[in-house]
Amino acid sequence: MTIKVNEEAIKDLRKSPSREKQSIENKIKTLANVPNVKRLVAFDYAYRLRVGHYHILCDVKHDTIMIS
Repeated sequence: MTIKVNEEAIKDLRKSPSREKQSIENKIKTLANVPNVKRLVAFDYAYRLRVGHYHILCDVKHDTIMIS
């Protein structure tokens, strides 16, 4: 699977503290293999993954995971 990160998510990641930033980056790199992704009820193809105090929001379309 391919993982794409949009510009807004990159800006948010840059603002986060370095300790959390490293955890979030590691989780994004292994996102295709993480079973703890929860589907959001009010959205189509929207999922979330919790990393510490943060949530990673993503859409899965075909073979691409898009991080928002």
